[in-house]
Amino acid sequence: FMAAAIIAKQPQLFGFELEAFEPAFAYEEVTLPKNWPYVDLVAAAKILDIKYAALRDLNPELRQAITPPSADPPYRLRVPPDKGAFFLEKYARLPSAQKASIYQYEVQDGDNISSIAKAFGINTRTIAAANSLKNPNLIRPKQILYIPAAPGIELSASKGRDQTQRTYTVRPGDSLDRIARQNEVRLRDLMRWNKLDKTLIRPGQKLVLWKLQPRRPVPTISDGKGRKIYTVQLGDTLWDLARRFKISVNDLQAWNGLNNANIKPGQQLAIVDKSVYTVVQGDTLYSIARKFGLEPNEIARQNNISLSSTLLAGTTLQIPK
Repeated sequence: FMAAAIIAKQPQLFGFELEAFEPAFAYEEVTLPKNWPYVDLVAAAKILDIKYAALRDLNPELRQAITPPSADPPYRLRVPPDKGAFFLEKYARLPSAQKASIYQYEVQDGDNISSIAKAFGINTRTIAAANSLKNPNLIRPKQILYIPAAPGIELSASKGRDQTQRTYTVRPGDSLDRIARQNEVRLRDLMRWNKLDKTLIRPGQKLVLWKLQPRRPVPTISDGKGRKIYTVQLGDTLWDLARRFKISVNDLQAWNGLNNANIKPGQQLAIVDKSVYTVVQGDTLYSIARKFGLEPNEIARQNNISLSSTLLAGTTLQIPK
């Protein structure tokens, strides 16, 4: 210890050279306004006239190209010195179209982080990071998740002869999600058409709606096994179909042997009526109950059978809802 202390006082006398330390990062912290759901770091770097990598170096804790959505308390972003007020003023005026697209998704019954990621064409890590999820497996129905737009998912923008435009006036009690469902369009399309980056709307607001011209409907047909067969239409996605039929994306993929979210017009998909189940060889009341998250005696009561009943392949069972 004593030797080290003596050397440290005059290292040159003992043949040591001190390395020059790099100067510490100089920065200013700005508290983001509460009404900003997030900040797009790419757009922020352009406003600050610095490289995106330099802004990331100032904020190394960020794992995505946005600040944590709707952070509480508001996120404190590090920017170059004396640039704080300038940044806040310029970013507040930045049009939504020049910022990263973020969708607000309400978790549905049966959803999990993987099914949501597949539906939006991104990976689970992106969703977990954007929402600061400590355990991505713990999400609940009605929870709001912020979904960064994937490069490969561009919202419909074509306005050819087969599409018509109309204007919708927002009424008291309306929500974007409800308007999208009532008009049979995708929520993310509705947001893109109207240059919205959040779902907040107000009565009297005018919204642009693009709709395909009516064509002969393609009905679902029954295959006699408690399933409906649906023919995929232009513009359909697994996420849209799951919401329409009130099922999960995961179920839709499992029923049709899909490894990803890619579907194409004309493809036929099986839609299982979850209130009816057709017994297959090897099934027991216990194995069927596990599939539906029920107790065996619930299914037995619904079908007036005992827990020890032998189930024959092809038998249909009513599944309690």
